[in-house]
Amino acid sequence: LAASGEPRAITVVIDGRPLRGLPEGTHDGVEVLYAARAAANAADDRIVEYVHAHADPSLLEVVTSDRALVDRVRIHGATVTGPRELLAKLDALDGASLSNSNLQPPATRYR
Repeated sequence: LAASGEPRAITVVIDGRPLRGLPEGTHDGVEVLYAARAAANAADDRIVEYVHAHADPSLLEVVTSDRALVDRVRIHGATVTGPRELLAKLDALDGASLSNSNLQPPATRYR
């Protein structure tokens, strides 16, 4: 996501069993990953593994409000954004796309 500049790749790590019809892989431009096991912090562990394995973790931005996960990914060089900041960025993008069209904003926002 980027209000200006290059678009950013999005990877989502889902906790729990894989969803029917949504296997790991890229779907509509979003990379979907699942926690490797059913246990406490399994999704967090998968995120840390992803960050650690990345060629340049400083290019990654992890969205989380989990303080322990923040520390774990920052050690590897990733930046961290909280959920509120992500929502603000999405709202800005939504507003920018609406201002460049004749569309009206949605009547209801879900958060």
